[in-house]
Amino acid sequence: MKKIGSLSELKQRKSLKFPIKQGKWESEGFLIWFEGKPYAYKNECQHLHVTLDMDDNDFFAIDGTLLCCKTHGALYQADTGYCVGGPCAGETLKKLKIEMKGDAIYLAE
Repeated sequence: MKKIGSLSELKQRKSLKFPIKQGKWESEGFLIWFEGKPYAYKNECQHLHVTLDMDDNDFFAIDGTLLCCKTHGALYQADTGYCVGGPCAGETLKKLKIEMKGDAIYLAE
């Protein structure tokens, strides 16, 4: 397992990005803190396969309840990754399995 963040840091910032490796390719994941729980997703919109945050580590829409792709406005439920609006409605972000041990958050591989 690979440590990707800490619960205390995530609660303070609301989101954290981390690198992930899939075979020989590197990509990016992100952790969010939503309604008292951590969630992790691959940082890739299901419409154009671009990152959701445009490198500013801000994944939430203005209201703070949905995740938003800043390229074209797709909206995803924070707890499921399901797209509820935009050009990829009905698609789902790739959820990443995480495990917590004390304050540390690990990506389960």
